[in-house]
Amino acid sequence: MNFLDKKVEEILKNHSSGEDFFNHLDDMIRGHKSIIDATWDKLVQWCYDEHLWVNRGIPTFGWNGLILTGAFGRAVFNYMPYELRKTFEQVILVNGGLRQEDTKAQILVNQIDVDDFILFDDSFYSGTTRNKIEEALKEIRQGCKIIQTVCIYDGGKDPNVTSLYKYYK
Repeated sequence: MNFLDKKVEEILKNHSSGEDFFNHLDDMIRGHKSIIDATWDKLVQWCYDEHLWVNRGIPTFGWNGLILTGAFGRAVFNYMPYELRKTFEQVILVNGGLRQEDTKAQILVNQIDVDDFILFDDSFYSGTTRNKIEEALKEIRQGCKIIQTVCIYDGGKDPNVTSLYKYYK
């Protein structure tokens, strides 16, 4: 059993489900750069496997867009700004708390330059966060879509999610 499996089991013992579980999981994840690094490696591998890397006319290769959310997104952006800018044509930070029913996604950019995005997030369950973000993207640029979610913890069964930890194996 790896480190992440142990930490998830530990959180589940004390916080069996719902918002309380995800809040504790989110807090734990933000404090472990090695977990962020491992998930970043999954994201990069998924892009290579899907042949989604495009030559942007510079010596590095990159892909269209990446979306980061809330406190996790800010932590990732502060931790690896160079890698994000080198790898993706556009990086968008979206507000957190989107699991809450009455919270609407706020796209924190003036302009969207690409159509296809990967959502890089700490956790995934029902797809509410992804769906709210995609809806907000389409309000700004009609052709936008989130084609993949890459996360640390996947508590759902969506085939368009790549993660380090899957609750449903």
